[in-house]
Amino acid sequence: AVASVEIACSQAAPSTGEGEGEGEGGTTTKNYVKVTSAADITAGKYLIVYEAGAVAMNGGLSKIDAVSNGVAVTITDGKIASTADIDSANFTIAVVEGGFSIQAAKGQYIGATAASKNELKESTTTAYVNTITLNTDGSAHIVASVGNVLRYNSAADQARFRYYKAASYTGQKAIHLYKLVE
Repeated sequence: AVASVEIACSQAAPSTGEGEGEGEGGTTTKNYVKVTSAADITAGKYLIVYEAGAVAMNGGLSKIDAVSNGVAVTITDGKIASTADIDSANFTIAVVEGGFSIQAAKGQYIGATAASKNELKESTTTAYVNTITLNTDGSAHIVASVGNVLRYNSAADQARFRYYKAASYTGQKAIHLYKLVE
């Protein structure tokens, strides 16, 4: 005679790296983690954040260059929890010749084309080239190929992320990058 035994099997989700924690019910939480080293700026999904205002640039908008083009975020210990709403606002940064492209969740690439004006150009076909470095204070320095710098204007009638002229960008607020850790 052959004895049969029924064994219930299950498999835990694989660990996916730093920035995660176990939530209730054993679910895995993904986080956007603050970029603190230039070496960490690689291809991936990011939030572009004005920390003092707890607002991230909203890549989920049909038209990104608009007043109030941000979405509220909660920053805890250098992390922003990934949720469906937050994920719909992210940007994909990819390595391209000469720097990086930045593509919104809705599909538009962002950049600037006129060094003489404050603007945020959007294109579904042209991957604008940007350089991305970190300043000594840890803020991100995102510069379009024409020299304009991506910053946040906190004036109540503006409240927008945009590329500002090299001659005047320091009048706007510094931004930080938060990278999705999956």
